[in-house]
Amino acid sequence: MTLFRISNSLKDVELNQDLQALFDNINSSEYIGFEVLTAGTEVAIPHGLEHIPRYYTAVDNEVNTGSSANVYGGSTAWTKRNIYLTATLAGTYTIILRR
Repeated sequence: MTLFRISNSLKDVELNQDLQALFDNINSSEYIGFEVLTAGTEVAIPHGLEHIPRYYTAVDNEVNTGSSANVYGGSTAWTKRNIYLTATLAGTYTIILRR
């Protein structure tokens, strides 16, 4: 793949750095822990992605009931500052949030 930019002010190294920064920005992620106190209750979870996230992946829960819990989206629309999730059981959860 050949990349080029029509500009006299940037060197190839700077172009590669620009592309890497763009790639890192687009593919940024954040690990977030949150707690659901009451099963089925929506929780506002602040994030620092500065963009409305595309999706999340649940990676861990600390529910000590011997049952598995599901994390799912709440009814409130996600914003550049918060996402809204809940779970089928009360407990502490960890997610990976993707930009």
